Amino acid sequence: MNKSALILLLFLLSSVLPCLRAESGWEELARYQFVRADEILSRPGNAEPGAALARAVCLLQRQPKTQANLEEAKTILTGILSAEKDVDLIAMARFLRARIACWHESQPDFDLAERLLEEVRREHKGHFMAQLALLDLATLRLMRPTDKAAAQAAFDSMEPLSTEISEPCLLRNYHRLLAEAVLMQKLDHKRAIPHLREALRIGFDYEETQRDMLLRLGRLTAEAGLREEATEAYGRFVKEFPGEKRAAWVRDQLARLEKGSP
Repeated sequence: MNKSALILLLFLLSSVLPCLRAESGWEELARYQFVRADEILSRPGNAEPGAALARAVCLLQRQPKTQANLEEAKTILTGILSAEKDVDLIAMARFLRARIACWHESQPDFDLAERLLEEVRREHKGHFMAQLALLDLATLRLMRPTDKAAAQAAFDSMEPLSTEISEPCLLRNYHRLLAEAVLMQKLDHKRAIPHLREALRIGFDYEETQRDMLLRLGRLTAEAGLREEATEAYGRFVKEFPGEKRAAWVRDQLARLEKGSP
């Protein structure tokens, strides 16, 4: 699991399972001290709600990764799904099960991962985990096609699903993913513009990403003949990052746009 997804999962755990305090391993888990957290969570008699799910997270993140830890995590998740009644825990367990198929197995099963992620999306629509699942699902469906027709079909099917995401940072990442899919799969570049626009409207946490997305929007809008929008994107870049090494090039592009040069 990448760090962003893990942070979001831990945040959700902390909000829906307030019982996971320091004495039950929560503090260690939140600090990414997975070995120590696992030791506490594994103590006999630990019946805290959510402790089993927290253990599965620890086992998946512990280094070095081992097949034994992976199998134990899968067993825990299967147990949760067969006996648990709490909707939040079920949604998180389903999401982790899909993540295992895609990112943790030595031989990933992307088809299985897609089916499991779709299950999370459909069974828990509107839930935070369904939104996370949709991001992973989009990554698989948008980046896997090897021919243009399949890539276009995947894009057309995933683009409208942005309405299912309400969490701003996830929505921003979804729009960025759609834009990157257009460029990687060599689709019509104009289809990327509204998604870059939306991603930048929300804004990126990292300056490097914000800079790159502004430049990309400026280039694509200039290529599409949208000079006013290209000028705005390049102007934002110069205003927000005047000392950046590419600022001189951006100023040149602004001068060309003002003169009406192609």
